[in-house]
Amino acid sequence: MKDKRINNFFSRQGYILLSLLVISIFLFKTFQSLQYKESYASPDLRNRITGARILKHYQSASPYFYKWKEGDDEHLLDPYDSPEIKVNRNTVTPFTLQLIQPFCDYSFQSIAVGWYMAETIALIIILLLMLKQAVNQRQRFMCMVITFVITGCSQAWLLHNINGQVYIFYTLLLTLLYYSSLYKNNWACLLSGLLLAVLILMRPIMIAFVIPFLLQKKWRPLLYVITFTGVYFITQWYDGSIWIWKEYIHAMNVWAEQQFNLQPVKDYLDVYSITKIEGSLAVQYSPYQWLTENSSLTGLAFRFLGWQLPVTVLMITALFISALLAFSVRNKLNKFDARRLFVFAFMVYFIAEISLPAVRNIYTGVQWIFPLLVIFSQSYLHKKTIILLLIGGFFAMGFFKFLPFDLTLAELIFAVICIQYINTKLVHA
Repeated sequence: MKDKRINNFFSRQGYILLSLLVISIFLFKTFQSLQYKESYASPDLRNRITGARILKHYQSASPYFYKWKEGDDEHLLDPYDSPEIKVNRNTVTPFTLQLIQPFCDYSFQSIAVGWYMAETIALIIILLLMLKQAVNQRQRFMCMVITFVITGCSQAWLLHNINGQVYIFYTLLLTLLYYSSLYKNNWACLLSGLLLAVLILMRPIMIAFVIPFLLQKKWRPLLYVITFTGVYFITQWYDGSIWIWKEYIHAMNVWAEQQFNLQPVKDYLDVYSITKIEGSLAVQYSPYQWLTENSSLTGLAFRFLGWQLPVTVLMITALFISALLAFSVRNKLNKFDARRLFVFAFMVYFIAEISLPAVRNIYTGVQWIFPLLVIFSQSYLHKKTIILLLIGGFFAMGFFKFLPFDLTLAELIFAVICIQYINTKLVHA
């Protein structure tokens, strides 16, 4: 009788009504983020655009160390940068800046609108790809809940939109990589190799996702990864552009050294009387206002213990935690299918990310949509796991502000779900 009520609840009509409710909630949160968007002018996107412009038009200047001064082109001004800090706020790789170059000369306001639309489109594409993996209505509904409520209504997604961040695009590429890895033909291998190479060049710790291919002995995609990255760096060396990668590494080292001394700082809006930038009002806003949680190991250790963890300690910690995770599934790894291998690789990536000697803001949390969709689009629904997911979702939405680091707790709950998934004998539908 109980099963019958559940089946009726997830009937076609109920599924449609619940889906409409979920989409309505997401649209409401989207409207809210648009209101914030009018007040806060995509500060993180701004430094990517100015960095791409510097790299494109001013070969002698570094997109990582350039500091604007009066008389310089306003198109190069990142108003939220600080002249008090040696490096500027640009932290993405040169490859990412090169991908941005083709459209960096448009007005920033137009780019910001297009970027916001692209973020939402990326989220929907991720959902559509994972819906193709689901085999029943309940799994499809859970995919929509994870996409539009757990992710789309989270503080991570709101902050991602406001700042104009890039993590949803990493996640889209990762989803495409996962999807292409499920096929064995030559084109799928070529696409997998290209996607993984792009991910590594955009975010080097994405190298964790070689693990599924290594353990499944899929050598051709890995050969393509080596080929694509090798051709890229040879081209950079031949073109005389390899110096920018050295600048990037140097800038990241400087960031690691000064990350505990960022506050308080004065940005360019404090130093100069700037009212308009590229025809738009210059908003009095510091990105550090939204730095509500630093969920990196360095941030947590510094806040609760007052410790400044050196890079060596962080590397050893990352290796140790990854080794513990691998040890816990040592007898199962060779038997894992692609789904579990990718969830396992994501956990290794997550460990590497929190171990970086840098601030880790809450907008990185949008990446959890990937492993959660992989899990819930394929497996039969377990009541305890669903309850755990919903609790994590409530934390992610910021409903428990009275708790310290509520959004970090959400990530820990999602991590528990992933570890539970790779350690238990779940039945795939």
